[in-house]
Amino acid sequence: MLELFDGDQAAIGALLAAAIAAIRRDAELLEVLVAANDRPAIVETTHRLKGTGGTIGAQRLVRASSNLEDARPAAASQLFAVVRAEVTKLTADIDAFRAEK
Repeated sequence: MLELFDGDQAAIGALLAAAIAAIRRDAELLEVLVAANDRPAIVETTHRLKGTGGTIGAQRLVRASSNLEDARPAAASQLFAVVRAEVTKLTADIDAFRAEK
């Protein structure tokens, strides 16, 4: 990421802040969608979450989101728990990274 932004810490910080905000928003939305079993909206939201995660190199979040996106309805709650755990870990890691800078 440093090479992509030519070492510009402010730009990296801004990207991470925007990404985390989007990830948190989508995770909160997914919780509601999974509870409502709204498959089309779950697929749309997990696809967006995968894209945001991929942009910042969060491969574990991308995999977890992909599994939820492709899941049968009966498995959605269990797979959402994995997504939620990845979001929690990722946001903590990014918050810690940003605090160091």
